Amino acid sequence: MTQAQIESIARNAGGEISVFLGAGASAAAGLPTMVSFLDKAYGEGFVKKLDLGQPYYINSNNVSQVSTNKTAMALRLFQAAGLGSGKPPIDLEEIFDFIHKSGVMNASKETIKALLWTFKICQEGHSWDFAQSRKSYVDYSAALDGWLQDFQQTVTDLRRKMYESFLIDSTQNDILSRAESCYRSILKLFPDRHATVFTTNYDTIFEALNNTEQLGRTLIDGFGKQRPPHYDAENFLASHDNSIFYFKLHGSVTWHHNPNGKIRDFFPSVPKNVVLLEPVISKTPDKAPFTHLYSIFEQVLKSNTICVCIGFSFRDDSVRNIMLKRLESSKPFTLIIVAPEDEKHPQLNQHLQLLSKSPRVHWLKDYWGEAKTDISVLEKVCDVSELSDEYKSALRKELMKDLVIIPKSK
Repeated sequence: MTQAQIESIARNAGGEISVFLGAGASAAAGLPTMVSFLDKAYGEGFVKKLDLGQPYYINSNNVSQVSTNKTAMALRLFQAAGLGSGKPPIDLEEIFDFIHKSGVMNASKETIKALLWTFKICQEGHSWDFAQSRKSYVDYSAALDGWLQDFQQTVTDLRRKMYESFLIDSTQNDILSRAESCYRSILKLFPDRHATVFTTNYDTIFEALNNTEQLGRTLIDGFGKQRPPHYDAENFLASHDNSIFYFKLHGSVTWHHNPNGKIRDFFPSVPKNVVLLEPVISKTPDKAPFTHLYSIFEQVLKSNTICVCIGFSFRDDSVRNIMLKRLESSKPFTLIIVAPEDEKHPQLNQHLQLLSKSPRVHWLKDYWGEAKTDISVLEKVCDVSELSDEYKSALRKELMKDLVIIPKSK
């Protein structure tokens, strides 16, 4: 895709305002976040399968005993298993992050075991006597074989469970009922015009709502009307009266690569080979369609006066850097973030705290979907002086619909 095509799509889909949805937006409809999903997995024995024994620690004195790269890989594997710090990973992204960095799913068992053993003898202060080390390693290796097999199977199962958890279809009425209420309030930000929505979520809530026609708008998600649906970015150039432009920056649990290289949407099913950015902490959009989707996001932000971000921690480096670049530009821009502070996992707040230092950022530490929060967002949007008078007038009409006027008693 050329830069000219990306700019054409951005002009067609862009406008004065866009919405960015993180996992917190779907959580309002009852879906798990990366943190709550892992809690559920822990209940099924995931941590137990990772437990190799007592915690291991490393310091500057024993790092020098082995090469830096081997130590880093082994330490990362132990830390991710909850052994380096004595604490388990806090969410699903941390689990997949260490899987990706350690290569534990792709490296040979002997390579992994050798790295773990090198790390182990450094920590326990074993001598480098070959005979002694060999005998100990044989015993250790036998025990580790079973753990590695269990671990790799568990990761495969965990990935499949993730796909199934985020697959929402038109039969899941409880979730769709909550989602409809939540997303209708989001669409109030786009009165009498098309909506522009970006998301890093893998779930299919919008697709399910579109399938049941509950939102009363046409979904433009890059797949067009052909059957079976195949992805083509040119579909974002479609007519957009009363439509929702929907960009899934990280892919979807229903996307699949066909042998011809095209991406097909298997909604409402999970295909064998799912097309999405792996849920690691630092995601790198280095191939189509993700490179194109991120470029479109950046171009649309340039035309926006406001972006309302719901339930997103900005831990994704690429998204955060694009947003920081927009905040630092000379053109008027306001970022409104709706997300509660995570008291249990304060490290998830660090990027929100950093962004909120900018005078262009308003952080509402609350959940989207609650009436008072939705009204507060509409009010803050109306207060942005750079918005057109036409847009403000339409937004104020939406705001008045939410206000209950109590008549004065006589």
